[in-house]
Amino acid sequence: MNYRVIGLTGQMGTGKSTILQLLAQRGAQIVEADLLAREVSAPGSRGLRAIMAQFGEKYIDDAGLLRRNKLGRLVFSDPEARGQLEAIVHPLITNRLQQLIAQGPWPLIYEAPLLFAAGHHRFCDLVVATISPPQLQKKRIQQRDGLTLEEIENRLGSQLSQEQLQKKADFIIFNDGDMDKLEQQVDQLWQLITGK
Repeated sequence: MNYRVIGLTGQMGTGKSTILQLLAQRGAQIVEADLLAREVSAPGSRGLRAIMAQFGEKYIDDAGLLRRNKLGRLVFSDPEARGQLEAIVHPLITNRLQQLIAQGPWPLIYEAPLLFAAGHHRFCDLVVATISPPQLQKKRIQQRDGLTLEEIENRLGSQLSQEQLQKKADFIIFNDGDMDKLEQQVDQLWQLITGK
């Protein structure tokens, strides 16, 4: 069976970007939820106007760009604020995602940490979750994003746990930092997606 739309999810720091690169090398079209979020909250967009109306002008810089880090600190420490932001952004991302799915090309890999929370798993023929040892995961996040341990815990706490993701996904990729093992798993996934 060939799969047209594959959802790739997993907590931050589990190596989704590396897996995306490997899938792109094999010929997949890549769509990232984070880039769609940037698109729907770009200067002059309806999304940015709605965010500004909800949270205030202090979250917009002088160039008209969303202060993503500042807003991130708020929403990852305040579940109510996070819900308000998601109510603005998720429907806009959904519309854009549906356009991209309709136009192809396929297979299309949609990478979204909040795949289930946003309800976007319903557009996927197959859901893949990445899982990593927690200590390695936190080390990667600290090196990449420079967040404190408290900030990391807040962000991870806002996402489905690795155990929940394993139960919900159709295919699991275990990423413990061994590139050979990762390549083998991506090859297995690619054979599953394409049927060859």
